[in-house]
Amino acid sequence: DHIEILGKTLNKIAMDKAGIIKKGSKFFTAESRPLLKKMFREVCLKEGASFEEVSPKAGDDSNAVLAETILRSIGVSDVFIRQGLGYTKLPARFEIMQKKPLVIIDGAHNRSKVAHAVALLKKQKYKKLFLILAIANNKDSEDILTQIVPFADKVFLTRFLSMDRKPAPPARLMVELKPHLKPGATVEILLDPTDAYDKARVKSENEDCILVTGSFYLAGELRKKWYPEEVVAQRRKSF
Repeated sequence: DHIEILGKTLNKIAMDKAGIIKKGSKFFTAESRPLLKKMFREVCLKEGASFEEVSPKAGDDSNAVLAETILRSIGVSDVFIRQGLGYTKLPARFEIMQKKPLVIIDGAHNRSKVAHAVALLKKQKYKKLFLILAIANNKDSEDILTQIVPFADKVFLTRFLSMDRKPAPPARLMVELKPHLKPGATVEILLDPTDAYDKARVKSENEDCILVTGSFYLAGELRKKWYPEEVVAQRRKSF
């Protein structure tokens, strides 16, 4: 993300992020790529910071494991750590909004986030997948489409309505995704995301899954169906 600011390679992005490492601080990372770990370790050594590597097990949430490790390092007991993580929720991170049909909203918008969403999707039980998709114009749409489109039985391409970020033209996305469609899958363009959701809801059955993904802008717009802005403002909670 933000490659126009941070750099276009993982090494440049990681080096920019490493600028936060300061003398006397503790640095924790769940990074698994050897070259990046080496770079972080060298920066810590140069700056006089301690380096600690966290190694999540397969299937673990690396962010949660990282948080647990940091909290233990400052003396928080496991009881309170488990309690805190149990209460923690993040909107639009593979968020299950309802069942029958299963509706999931996820803000995945780059290669790694989409890969994580696909891994979670594989754990769900459903008959058909209805995919509602919008992607920001500055994102690598190919990275997203190649991973998620092969699972869809029906794709609804749409846009998000934001003044801050321009969506990729759905017509262009239709051309890009067609080589990745599985046999029998179909694609439709509905420029209004609400129309896309409503049509997916009509077409889907209780055993199916509707997945909204590709952008947090899209996720935020459709999440209002369950959590309207006025309700969030009144409760001061996103849930």
